[in-house]
Amino acid sequence: MRARRSFEAVFLAAQLFVLLALLPGAAHACPGDCDGSLDVTVDEIVTLINIALGNRAAMDCPAGDTDESGEITVDEIIQVVVVSLNGCPLATATVSPSATATPSATATATATATPTLGTPLLFSFDFRSGASDWEAGFADYPTGTEAALDLVAELAMLPPETGIFGTGLLLAGSNQPDDLFMFLARRFGPENGIRAGISYAINMRIRIASNAPSNCAGIGGAPGESVYLKAGVGSAAPETLVDRDGQVRMTVDKGNQSSGGQAASVVGNIANGLSCEDVDPNDAPYVSLTRDHFHPFTATANDAGELWALVGTDSGFEGRTAVYYERIAITLTPVSAAD
Repeated sequence: MRARRSFEAVFLAAQLFVLLALLPGAAHACPGDCDGSLDVTVDEIVTLINIALGNRAAMDCPAGDTDESGEITVDEIIQVVVVSLNGCPLATATVSPSATATPSATATATATATPTLGTPLLFSFDFRSGASDWEAGFADYPTGTEAALDLVAELAMLPPETGIFGTGLLLAGSNQPDDLFMFLARRFGPENGIRAGISYAINMRIRIASNAPSNCAGIGGAPGESVYLKAGVGSAAPETLVDRDGQVRMTVDKGNQSSGGQAASVVGNIANGLSCEDVDPNDAPYVSLTRDHFHPFTATANDAGELWALVGTDSGFEGRTAVYYERIAITLTPVSAAD
């Protein structure tokens, strides 16, 4: 049996980089899906770790033994972690159209074991299964102009050209004020394994569907390159308030347009790779985009053991932007305890 220290060191190092690369798929329909539920939870990853350490038998999760060698290796665990972040292969998932009627459904992999310092917490949200407690909001616009900006936040069927059947979280608005921020936020607490006073390093994987072509001219800025995707995790709830000038503003630091902040740093933009010359910008198709992100700030859980994730678009394009969020995956790696 491998030494516990050696195995855990390799596994924890792999966790820090697992969001940066995809590994080849395995022969199993859904690697690591021990119970056949068409998703991979933290409990199932813990089961595989225990099998690798010799604490459980391989027969407890045959789906994790992707090469059918009779044992669980570090490579197989990394492969399973990728599945937990991306979801099972879409061809194996069956989604009912009724998913649009269940916005309160949860799709998070909830940690049940108390983590020790250095043990990552993994959360994966597939919005085909509902909103999963993510809440939408808008900021950086004059209060009272919501109707004129035609703000939309809803669970809606994904555009058929994405090739994905199911729902996504649609955020849309017309950026007349030249600085519209459209966002999703979600709380994590002790029930998710978060511990008060612990600082966490943050890796995120975000999949969106965007109809903003690349290299287009636009009012104030390009519809793709001038709409900045931002993401992060912090210790304060991302809320909005109306300032003395009547502007709706965020209560946390998300920066402004191309500049990020402590609550949300810049991931990239929403340009979808289709050439502006090859599509009709007024009727451009949606393309699914995956963005990996390491947030440069750590987040320290507050005294109540709470953290908040924030994902959104900060627009310098003075036109209409509509983005579907398909999936969000978050890895929180404890790095230090409060003094």
